[in-house]
Amino acid sequence: MSFQFILGPAGSGKTYFCINDISMRMKNNDEKVIFIVPDQMTFQMEYELVKKAEHKGMLNSQVFSFSRLAWKVLQETGGMSRTHISDVGISILLRKIIEERKEELKILKNVSNQQGFFDDLTKLMAEFKGFQVSSDALQEIIHQLEQEQSKNTMFVQQKLHDIRIVMDAFEEHVKDKYLDSEDYLNLLIKQIPTSEYVKNSIVYIDGYYDLAPQERSVVEALMKVCKEIKFSLTIDRAYDNGLPNELNLFYKPAVLYQQLLGLASENNQVIEEPVRLTNTENRFGHRKDLQHLEQNFDSRPVKPFLQSEHISIIGAVTKRAEVDAVAREITSLVKEKGYRYRDIAIFLRNSDDYSHLISTIFQSYDIPLFIEEKRSMMQHPMYRLLLAVIDIIQKNWRYDGIFTAYKTELLYPLQSHMKKRRERIDAFENFCIAYGMQGKKWTSEDRFTYRKYRSLDGVKATVTDEEKMFEEQINEDRALLVEPVQQLVSELKNAKNTREMCIALYEFTEEIQLPEKLQRLRDEAEEQGRLLESKDHEQVWKGFVNLLDECVELIGDEKISRKTFFELLQTGIQSLQFANVPPSLDQVSVANFDHSRLQRVKCAYVIGVNEGVIPSKVREDGLLGDEARTLLIQNGIEVAPTSTYQLFAENFNMYVGLTRASERLTITYPLTNDDGKALAPSSLISRMKGLFPGFQQRFESGDISMRTPKEQLSYVTNKEMAVSNLVLQTQNWIVQEERVNMDLWWTIYNVLIEDDIWRDQLFKALSSITYDNVAVSLGEELSSELYGEELQGSVSRIELFHQCAYAHFARFGLQLQERDVYKFEAFDMGQLFHSALTVIGEALMRENKSWSNLSQAECDKLAHEVIEEIAPKFQRDILHSTNRYRFLKKKMQSVISKVSYILSKQEEVGEFRPIALEVGFGKNQILSSYELPIGKNKKMNLGGRIDRIDEAVSENGEYLRIIDYKSRDKALKLSDVYYGLALQLLTYLDIAITNSQTLTGQKANPAGVLYFHVQNPIVDLGNKVDESDAEDELFKKFKMNGLLLGERESNVLMDRTLDQDGGSSSIVPVAIKKDGNYTKSSKVIDKEHYPLMSNYIKQKFTEAGEQILAGEVTANPYQQKDHVPCKYCSYQSICQFDKTIKGNEYRILPPLKDEDAIQKMIEEVANNESRTK
Repeated sequence: MSFQFILGPAGSGKTYFCINDISMRMKNNDEKVIFIVPDQMTFQMEYELVKKAEHKGMLNSQVFSFSRLAWKVLQETGGMSRTHISDVGISILLRKIIEERKEELKILKNVSNQQGFFDDLTKLMAEFKGFQVSSDALQEIIHQLEQEQSKNTMFVQQKLHDIRIVMDAFEEHVKDKYLDSEDYLNLLIKQIPTSEYVKNSIVYIDGYYDLAPQERSVVEALMKVCKEIKFSLTIDRAYDNGLPNELNLFYKPAVLYQQLLGLASENNQVIEEPVRLTNTENRFGHRKDLQHLEQNFDSRPVKPFLQSEHISIIGAVTKRAEVDAVAREITSLVKEKGYRYRDIAIFLRNSDDYSHLISTIFQSYDIPLFIEEKRSMMQHPMYRLLLAVIDIIQKNWRYDGIFTAYKTELLYPLQSHMKKRRERIDAFENFCIAYGMQGKKWTSEDRFTYRKYRSLDGVKATVTDEEKMFEEQINEDRALLVEPVQQLVSELKNAKNTREMCIALYEFTEEIQLPEKLQRLRDEAEEQGRLLESKDHEQVWKGFVNLLDECVELIGDEKISRKTFFELLQTGIQSLQFANVPPSLDQVSVANFDHSRLQRVKCAYVIGVNEGVIPSKVREDGLLGDEARTLLIQNGIEVAPTSTYQLFAENFNMYVGLTRASERLTITYPLTNDDGKALAPSSLISRMKGLFPGFQQRFESGDISMRTPKEQLSYVTNKEMAVSNLVLQTQNWIVQEERVNMDLWWTIYNVLIEDDIWRDQLFKALSSITYDNVAVSLGEELSSELYGEELQGSVSRIELFHQCAYAHFARFGLQLQERDVYKFEAFDMGQLFHSALTVIGEALMRENKSWSNLSQAECDKLAHEVIEEIAPKFQRDILHSTNRYRFLKKKMQSVISKVSYILSKQEEVGEFRPIALEVGFGKNQILSSYELPIGKNKKMNLGGRIDRIDEAVSENGEYLRIIDYKSRDKALKLSDVYYGLALQLLTYLDIAITNSQTLTGQKANPAGVLYFHVQNPIVDLGNKVDESDAEDELFKKFKMNGLLLGERESNVLMDRTLDQDGGSSSIVPVAIKKDGNYTKSSKVIDKEHYPLMSNYIKQKFTEAGEQILAGEVTANPYQQKDHVPCKYCSYQSICQFDKTIKGNEYRILPPLKDEDAIQKMIEEVANNESRTK
């Protein structure tokens, strides 16, 4: 029995020496050959051997990995009677152990809920088995640490203590019943001596750079029964006399060499002279630069080489530019150099950073692709549905879980029209959000009812057919989820053990026809050529069934809580991964830089070569950590290397990775990350520049215009790419005409416009170049169709138009609204205050009472009654939905009581009394309104509702004033009136005066307009403690703001204290000096200006109406100092107004003093009258 090394550096032909040697032996049918390689190489090596065997076959030779050899031997010798447990099953079992042993654990119980914890723990259990770490060995270390009683090692001691408990519990559970992947190797070691298949065979082992102790034990067992063992190793020479320095490039394989040499000696093997392969022309041919890289990668000092035609480096401004450059090069290699896609590979270290980007860009270039990465199944719709159902049950029917379940589209009946179903579910979601449908409302026997929101008056209108149809629809959609989930909840509740819980979950999937729906998705993907996706749909179902099978097998007879069952399922689902199978043979492979064993790579691209990536930073594994690993190694327990050792091995990893390509090597790196932050190139780039000082590094800016016409042509691999790059290049040409050569692109343009399919797409894409985000006028005809010949206006509508024409168009033309949310906001509070005060006022008027008749106790009583009356009608009874809202209702009741009392006190010192509340004006209303002519044959009807009209009577006649309740402090500025931003109160006053005959029976005079701030103010008394002082201060806080006519009589009617010689009102914004004149701070205007302002306001309505019906929809928000309406606008995401875009500019409204605003109104009214004469 003999043992022989096959030694040589990368590219020296070790693998193909093995293949050629095996093919020679295959001619002798008496010899059995076993070829052991890593899992990633098995398919490729089988392919190579079949090619060598040609028509003769390879019956006496087989390719195995260690795990596949275990299956082969155990099938022959027995030992397969125990049930296999996968990593998913192990994760489930470990979670159960952690839950059961929590009280004994010191560290792990506190971190077990962290994402990925059980994956890490599963890997650690596998590592300890692979490295043959025993529980007894751990206990010795723990005992030693306990004796030392060092604070520095306390954490490590506790961690090892926990790991040992979990190890022992796990082994106890699986002992004599189950086998995991590592157990197969232990059984293989035991069964090799009895295997006729292995006995006297010739074994070749290739592709390994290190072996775990368990794998070395397999090799040792093979030594005892096999005729020959030949082990190939990537190494520069035989290290018979000891290990080299840890910094030596080949230290890692040298360690393995020494380990295997020792095993061969201990097992009395005939150690044959190694086969030494040194000719790297086997891989690199006559490409001297690639040979130089292999031979001098780690040479000190650096040995420069001037030739570098087969090696290149690309720096790119972004990852997108980097990957795009690689895609264009690959396209060129295939189309111009005769390469096949299968000759090309991309190697990277952080697949999460690049996978999606590579998939997207390569698809646009029509490059077939296979990414060698383990993909989690968690994002598949099936598992998103199952996790959502778990979330629904655990969190009592919350929005997120509910609509995650619906949006997987796996609840819809088979043969559903998907587009219509999506629209239905969107409408259903809007309903649930608006009506607060979550929690017990979903499981209640009551149907969901739908009524369009009308008003707070509580009057129930007739249910429309549209409402009935929608209500039926939402209840049907509700049943799709509620019925199967409630059935699942019931069955889980009645389940006696885990097996019955698993059966209940399986029956849930059958109830919603999940297998049939997955089969439909698989067939659709297959028909459309999406083979990888088709396989995914198959795998998720198999994964689910296997997950349930393992739960039943491992803990089927145990009774566990529903919470624990769900946690086990979540752990299992998190561990499920897709098994990637290449959909075709001719495709570019994307592989991990460290772990890939790709063969026959002609052109390699190593991407993402930034500092900290290649070479990598020192990173500890999260669970065991370097401190614990070092401690174990120092005590003779072999485990996976520490991060420091891995750093030493990084040089070897780079050497292997950079020498894979036989013909071309390209290294690339980006200069910025996805957030635009700078990234440094790797130190490897500097090393490569030192080795090859003659080559020119290329830089990719992503700017196509900086390319030559020939280079630009590489961007045009298909018509889709032609259109997108033609648009980009045309845009560059418009900006910098003299610097852009368009000859190529005009040719491409002429080709595309002859194509019936692509012509329209080209024109649409080119139209984007001149996009300036300026809305085009609708024109009169379209506006008339949209708004009608008679414009139905309101004051707030016209004010909105003056704020921004586009906001008006979005609200009243497109009728866009924000999603109705079951939420109580500041606006809602204002509405409630407004309604409550109106209801109280109406009650007083019916009883011929006034506010001044009310005592504090009566205010309290009325506030309580009115809030109790209107709260159920408000926002679908939201104020009774939670304790928080019930408390808020009580607070608002207190505010209404306080405000009512203030109103009573204000009436006591004045003569004005309410005569109309919430009175409407306009068509079919109590009060008539404006009917303003617009243009030749059109008109605008103004309508609205006035909060409150007050009347006061004097010897000289009657006066009317307007009160508007506001939940925020507000002032009336004459500049805002002039700019059309504050027309409401003065319009209401004009309407009231115009209709005074209807309201009072005689013509009345205007007195003013006032805002009443409904609030709950904090009063600062300073050193005052008297109760009357507190009331006076509170009274002042409610002083109204607004605008009064400068007529002494009407102002005294508002506040009798003004009848004295001078004084300042605590109710209205007026103060009179001793000489009888108003103070500068008084908000009054001359009586003579009122008619003029009335005419000006009508003029603003008319002008706005004309512009609306002319089709004005420009996004033209105003700006007053620092204030712009966009800050609170709901339509920003639609108009996309951006002041950095040409044509998107604010209308600057200069500040105006009151007298200047009045003067401008006088001038504009005069100008208008002169134009219309």
